[in-house]
Amino acid sequence: MTGRWGALRRAWGEGVKPLAYVKEGSTVEVVYVIAGRGLARRLAEMGITQGAILKVLRSMSPGPVVVESVNRGGALPGWNRIALGYGVARKVMVREIGEGH
Repeated sequence: MTGRWGALRRAWGEGVKPLAYVKEGSTVEVVYVIAGRGLARRLAEMGITQGAILKVLRSMSPGPVVVESVNRGGALPGWNRIALGYGVARKVMVREIGEGH
């Protein structure tokens, strides 16, 4: 497989998966976001960009995923808890870097 989908398949094999599939209590790093400009901009405003470190507080499929921004980036300083819908959380690709921190 080539192109964007081939890159996604290779990344999945390297431990990258959607935020929606991560267990509660895990700490993750955002690898990339699969979204259009509007959603990518909204996520960036919340600090969910490549390299952001997030802790998963709640993840109940197919409900919302609640995360806490560890590095507190973004345009809204002081906002560190964010609830994402399941569909949006499936577009945020992450790599687990720790559990229970």
